[in-house]
Amino acid sequence: MKNKLEALQVVKTVRRDAESERAYDIFKKIYNLKINEKIKENNENQIRKASNKSRAMWKIIKPAKGKSQEEKSNLTAGEMNEYLAGVGQSTAEEVDQTSVSYADYLEDLKLDTKLSCFLFDCTGTEIRKLFASLKGKNTVDSYYVSSSHLKLLSKELAEPLSILINKSFKDGYFPRELKNQR
Repeated sequence: MKNKLEALQVVKTVRRDAESERAYDIFKKIYNLKINEKIKENNENQIRKASNKSRAMWKIIKPAKGKSQEEKSNLTAGEMNEYLAGVGQSTAEEVDQTSVSYADYLEDLKLDTKLSCFLFDCTGTEIRKLFASLKGKNTVDSYYVSSSHLKLLSKELAEPLSILINKSFKDGYFPRELKNQR
């Protein structure tokens, strides 16, 4: 197929007429479509065969985006927390104050202002299902807990964890002890 494309390019260059150029352009589009199909097929095969599908996808995505190395940040977790905790206040201070409420804007857009976003409470059953879906690896996190430990202790941990998660969302507070500080 590549040889045919090169031959059509030579014909187009020699003849210099509209018909040769159109034939070359049409075949080039077909050629590029076939290449893209093969690339897509190859990528799908790599992902399908991989044991860690997310990692396989990122190995494909990063070079396609032109990022061969991960960008590194010098920010610590504490600095990131500080920034995120203060971004709302600093943004509000920079925005010009207005006497018009948000509801007035929504009314102008004919939107129902009574709609809201909410989360359903998570249940112990959902937590147990999440633990069951983990791969039973012995690699530990910063608290020296592995996914195999979580799977073994899922019955004992699920209910207290669901209570803690639900309370954190209801109170709008996430305990510092559960934040990764390492």
